[in-house]
Order: sequence, then C-alpha cells, then structure tokens
Amino acid sequence: MAGIYFLSQHNDPVFVKDSELTGLRWMEAHSRRGDLVISKDGQPSVSMSIENIRADIRFDEQGGSNRFSVRFSCTATIAELLEGMTEQEIEQETIKAVSSQIRQTFEHGREKGLDLFHLNHELYRQHFPVWSRLTHNGTTPLEDYTLGSIEVSVDLLHSGMYRITKQPKNQY
Repeated sequence: MAGIYFLSQHNDPVFVKDSELTGLRWMEAHSRRGDLVISKDGQPSVSMSIENIRADIRFDEQGGSNRFSVRFSCTATIAELLEGMTEQEIEQETIKAVSSQIRQTFEHGREKGLDLFHLNHELYRQHFPVWSRLTHNGTTPLEDYTLGSIEVSVDLLHSGMYRITKQPKNQY
C-alpha cells in the first residue's frame, strides 16, 4: 500500500493512500506535467499529457463562511486516442476529471483533518490580517473552511497523429 504520511504541528502523523491524492498533482506549485486517462463507459478512451499546470487559489469570507476557490488552467496533448471523441468532448471530460480529482482530494483531506492543499498557508500569505483573526495569531489551525468553485480551463494543443473531429457549428 503506497501513500504519504503527513506531519503537522497540531496533529499526529496521518497516512493517506496514493489513490486519495490524485488531485494533489494539479495543485502543487512545482508540478510541470501530469498524465490523465479519460474513461468512457468504464473503458479508457483518451490518454493525455497535461502541461503548463497553473492553479490559483482565492479566499472569500462571506456571511461567516470561509471559502476557498480554485482557478486551474493547463494545456493538453493527446498521447493516445482509443475511442472516437470530438475535441469538445475531450475538453469537457478533462475539465470534469481534473475538477473531480481536486474536490475528492480536498474531501479526503478534510475527513482526516488535513490541509492537503496548504490553504492555511495561502491565507497567511495573501490575507494576513484575516488569517491572524481566524487562527488567533497562529495558535489554532484554520478548521472552518470549505472548497467553493473549481474553474478549470483546458487548452487542447494538438492530437499528434490522431484525428479528432471538431464539433459541427450550429448554422443558426
């Protein structure tokens, strides 16, 4: 069983399985490239290389609710096309897969009391007065927060030698 132990000043070491960390690669600042397999009807359809990964984290405090939102952008190149899909379908499925992986990783971390995306640190760096107020000057960890919207933008650069069909434009 592969995974990572997370160490924290306020908690005992916590083990998290690799299968629960699939969204972490999209949120790490040093990620340069990742591979993604899109499945359709339970079968792999497209294998892609994701590059130029950029994730921006925003904090919003509305009505006593502490919410982080994510803007993710990347470029994608098709490595293998196993089933015919349109360019628009590939982009939409990539958006759904990346968004789902980020949200699931966040939820797994919250269940175990972990800040896997270092949101506490992002709040400290971007909004120090708010961080100071919410954490009592760093004496208690930030615990009352949620993950709001995840906006994913994918630029499909090329498909190599594979021919993908463009979505026919509506004439009217």
